[in-house]
Amino acid sequence: MIQNTARVRDREWICEQLAEVALLAGEFEADTLADAVQAVKTFLETHAEELLTASYLLFQRVGLDLAPRAKAGFTYEDAMRSALEYLPAV
Repeated sequence: MIQNTARVRDREWICEQLAEVALLAGEFEADTLADAVQAVKTFLETHAEELLTASYLLFQRVGLDLAPRAKAGFTYEDAMRSALEYLPAV
């Protein structure tokens, strides 16, 4: 979301990004990649509104955190570090 700010309001793109994160996190066990993708799609469809709301709120929160530094500049890593502060440690 941070690298593609113009696409933040594209619900399909956001869902694709969330699906990639879910697959990489390994929370979905499946025998084949197709089964894993289907499991993620089902989860996203079931929880779409909550996930999209949380994603938008996180994006907004990071933006507010970094706004005072906008003129001085910040990196993608700075934004990721800020976002990770809001997520629970695993």
